[in-house]
Amino acid sequence: MIKLGISGCFGKMGLRIAALALKDSDFKIAMLLEKTGHPKIGSKFEDIFITDDPGEIRNVDCLIEFTLPDVTISHMEMALKYKKPSVIGTTRFTDEQKARLKEISNSIPVLLSPNMSIGVNTLFKLVNLGAGVLRDYKVSII
Repeated sequence: MIKLGISGCFGKMGLRIAALALKDSDFKIAMLLEKTGHPKIGSKFEDIFITDDPGEIRNVDCLIEFTLPDVTISHMEMALKYKKPSVIGTTRFTDEQKARLKEISNSIPVLLSPNMSIGVNTLFKLVNLGAGVLRDYKVSII
């Protein structure tokens, strides 16, 4: 059983991941993390206490991160400290933040995807393939 930590647990993606993990016997939610001051801190979601302490990352097998760039970088420093693989869906990183994530990924497994939908990720691959093949073409997406 994989112990998941979900950061940004009351965002749209955090709630969806939590709901799916609760239905899957391969996963156990070991940590639900929200920002300090969130009204749900200290309450429970399906018998799991919501915390604002990123030190709790030490208790998970994998961190799932859907927050803001600065928060994600801070949490990834904790993931690095505790050697926890991470999945990041956060967007809008600066070049400096992306470079730091790249450094962290040299020490722990990190999956960074700015969009988790199958359709958008397929489009990313198609655009990359097309850019390599269609050198002398004008391309439009309508």
